[in-house]
Amino acid sequence: MTGGRRLSRPRRRGSAYLIVLSVSVMLVLIGTASLAGWRVRMRTTTLEQEWNEAGVLATSAVDQALVDLASDPWWRTVNKEYENAFSPEVPFHRGWLSWRYEDLVDNSLDDNDADPLRIHGRGRIGVSTRVYSVIAWPTGETLDVLRTAIHAGADLDANGVLDVRGGPASANDVLTCDQLLGDVEAATVTTPGNVSGSITTPAPAKQMPSAAIWSLYKVLAVNIPFGVLAPSATIEDVIVSPGNNPYRPDDRSVDGLYHIKVPGFTTLRIQDCRIEGTLLIELSPSAKLLIDPGVLWRPARLDFPALIVYTKSDDSTDVDITCSGTLDELAAGVNFNPAHTPYYGAADADLGDTYAASIDGVIHVIRDLAAPTRKTTIDAENRITGCIIADGDIETLGGSIVVADPSLLSRPPLGYTTKRDTINLLVNGDMEAGLAGWSAVGNPTVLVSEGGAHSGAKRITVKDRGSASHGLRQDVTVQVTSGTIHLADMWLRMDDNPEDVEIALEIDSSGEGTQWFTVVAPLVAKDDWTRVNVEITPTWTGTLNFARLVITTTTTNQDFRIDDALLTAPNGPPSATLVTIPGTWRADSANP
Repeated sequence: MTGGRRLSRPRRRGSAYLIVLSVSVMLVLIGTASLAGWRVRMRTTTLEQEWNEAGVLATSAVDQALVDLASDPWWRTVNKEYENAFSPEVPFHRGWLSWRYEDLVDNSLDDNDADPLRIHGRGRIGVSTRVYSVIAWPTGETLDVLRTAIHAGADLDANGVLDVRGGPASANDVLTCDQLLGDVEAATVTTPGNVSGSITTPAPAKQMPSAAIWSLYKVLAVNIPFGVLAPSATIEDVIVSPGNNPYRPDDRSVDGLYHIKVPGFTTLRIQDCRIEGTLLIELSPSAKLLIDPGVLWRPARLDFPALIVYTKSDDSTDVDITCSGTLDELAAGVNFNPAHTPYYGAADADLGDTYAASIDGVIHVIRDLAAPTRKTTIDAENRITGCIIADGDIETLGGSIVVADPSLLSRPPLGYTTKRDTINLLVNGDMEAGLAGWSAVGNPTVLVSEGGAHSGAKRITVKDRGSASHGLRQDVTVQVTSGTIHLADMWLRMDDNPEDVEIALEIDSSGEGTQWFTVVAPLVAKDDWTRVNVEITPTWTGTLNFARLVITTTTTNQDFRIDDALLTAPNGPPSATLVTIPGTWRADSANP
């Protein structure tokens, strides 16, 4: 037997290398994936941050637009180009702002100062762009008509006994009454012996609320299709409120604001129901609205009216409002103070309550016509408290009781205010009073009042000037203040060629004698109205002998025209006051 050693096989080192290589590749892949994931997360985080910042920029753009409008008395004219397109972008922080305007009444920004508008603000940062908007309403002083208990845009005819409390019965034209307990204000009172209170006649016509109010509230309202009221076409045995829309339960208005359009040759009846909200009733030609007994009604919001009726037709569009009787839960089979709509904070689950019918708040009948002939009829045995306002004639029946609400003057419903007027230091700045307040500078300069105005009916044409230094002026001695910035703002047109104009304050004082504070405004156009606005800061010491605003040209003696001139002090009240409407903010558009 032959012995020997067993030879061992060499170890396979290649396998270990492959394992190490595989692990290394896996680690590299994991690291690469982690890095890619980190980059994705960072990119996502950046996009989310830019998206959020773009939203902030969009709301900031709306705020900036509001500031710009408040400081410019001619904002409706000069921003006309931004009705259908956004303004040029303005840099802000890391992004850009721009805005545009939308007239909510007739899509024409410059035709009516009272129209509400929607302001759209756009914010852009990186690849993110967002747009937000809000409705704004021009506002100022409370309309005097809210001081009255009842006011007719034309005639008020009180049949039977009309009991007026807390404010006058008022008519812009003729008031006639069988017996009126209370005060009266009208252009003419035909039966003064039948009035127990004070009589103011001829009283100046009161400004009626703008028909634009309808457009604003309609934008905010939830629609109730008339078809869901069929077949009776009656609102009866129901509660209408922010918490309850009996006709479309899933479509409620948080403000209790509902719109109903009544088809032609149809009558809508409202009776034996409770309304805690605002109804907008739109009457088609030959449609009617009848509010019958047993109605318990007040607005859900103190800054909203109770009822607005609107029609553009004069064909049988009668509005008859009765406030009488009771609302009986047992008879109706309806609990009128449930948990979703308590009555003055009280709610229950039974049918044991009975309520005296009442209507509280502003009732406003808008007849959007030049001279309406249809009338509004009021029969209020149970009193109506607030203010009844109607275009055209009003007739009251029987023993009606209407009571003014003094809180309306301090807290008017949205839209029931006048537009704030810019405080103009000039007399007859709109030129509507001819040449009043203005005089010629230089001989033989002639001033002519004529048509073809920038706005309104009249302008002034400055003619036959002997030199460029001739023009027109107005004495402003009482109005100006030393050391104060004054803004001169006006519209001009040249007859022959574009030319620069000079706007100056000529100041004569005991301290310095005569001084000229002059600013040159470039290139007023020919055959087109050009806005000129400059800042002038006059200073003097001693006694001011006189101050004059003087407008001339720089080069030629050509004729020129002027209209809508303002002289204001920037530290005064804003030129316009726009209030944003709560609940009208919305996101208009966005990109991922």
